[in-house]
Amino acid sequence: MGLVYVVNFGKQKEKPGAGLVVFLIAVLLIGCADRQRNNPLDPKNPKTGGKPSGVHVFSKEHQIFLSWDCIKLGDFVGMRIYRRSDGEESWTLAAFVNSDSCTFREEVPYGTGYSYALQAVTSTYESPLSDPVHIVPGPSYVWVASSGAGMVAELTHDASHLIAMRSDLIYPNGLAPAEYGRGVWLADYYTNEIIRIGPNLDILHRFLNANSPLDVDYDPERHRLWVALRGRNAVVLLDSTARTLAEATGFSYPASLSVDSKTGVCWVGDLFARKVVKLDAQILGASSTGKLVKPSSVNASRLDGTCWVADSSRVLQIGPNLEILKELKPFHYAARVAVDQVRGNVWVLDLAMNSTLRCFSGEGQARFSVDGFAAPRSLDVDEYDGSCLVADTWNYRIVKVDTAGEIIGEFNFSVPPQKVRVQTK
Repeated sequence: MGLVYVVNFGKQKEKPGAGLVVFLIAVLLIGCADRQRNNPLDPKNPKTGGKPSGVHVFSKEHQIFLSWDCIKLGDFVGMRIYRRSDGEESWTLAAFVNSDSCTFREEVPYGTGYSYALQAVTSTYESPLSDPVHIVPGPSYVWVASSGAGMVAELTHDASHLIAMRSDLIYPNGLAPAEYGRGVWLADYYTNEIIRIGPNLDILHRFLNANSPLDVDYDPERHRLWVALRGRNAVVLLDSTARTLAEATGFSYPASLSVDSKTGVCWVGDLFARKVVKLDAQILGASSTGKLVKPSSVNASRLDGTCWVADSSRVLQIGPNLEILKELKPFHYAARVAVDQVRGNVWVLDLAMNSTLRCFSGEGQARFSVDGFAAPRSLDVDEYDGSCLVADTWNYRIVKVDTAGEIIGEFNFSVPPQKVRVQTK
């Protein structure tokens, strides 16, 4: 906006109404400038810089979805979609979308990343390219829950883009993927509910009277849900309609559980009793280890029927006969453990002032560490590429770390994420 100066030379006599005329001209100039700046393709528009804006990308398996802010101009013709795969230097025209649509979808192969940029076309003008967006498609979905915020979200395979989110739950503290592409199971500690969430984050079922569920895990081979209950200090086995099939009691504090989908065995970490309990898939016959230190997290391995346990300053591998096979140490505080069900790598969250993600081979050899986490609460492994997903709680982010120890994906939330689980083929 320009400034209007009125300068008097000598003692010139002002004509009646001259000041009003100058004021009206200034208002008109300002109004015209504002209206011009409202044009989203105006290079001087402070919000858009004249480029297409609001560009959002996400993926579902092979499909890439793009959307952008619709352009409401009389001479707007459409949008050119340009694509560039990783390693390419030049853009390729992928499609032209007419002015009546603000979305685009295409299928691409896995194994590489793709960047997209948009160009708006009018009858007389072509805009500069939009700021590019980048995505790495894959067959996995990353599910996230924030207990205190009542939020559940679904992220893309690369953990860098949001697919969908809802924040109208109460306290979703347990999270377990259902069959592939069919959503997740949630446990809500304060409402005593087991909730089935569909792939579009719609609530399919709500099952009451869960007696303060602490943790859940789902067996997709047998379509069964295991639930650890604080209210009864028990573990219950449910079918896909949440009907109780069996119940195991006598726990002190069943803090975590994990199902071996190959055998159907469920492993339970009993925090206060300081032991790990193995529950048979058929009759819930129980057997347990001797006294441990603080078994805060268990993760079953279907590779060999063992269970990995985060036990205070160490991580244990417990054999099918409940014998200790390996002991990894020392840790500041091994809070969570997850095993790669394909490659055998073991991932551990080691809590300290500067918390660390540590990776070991299946034989127990240290591979690498990644620092910079703040009170991380959860982790899980993507079996497709072997990466580890971490809920970096007090950094308000989900992080994806590859098998070389590099951060290859990140998504920032406005609330602290507590749980993360990966669903893949």
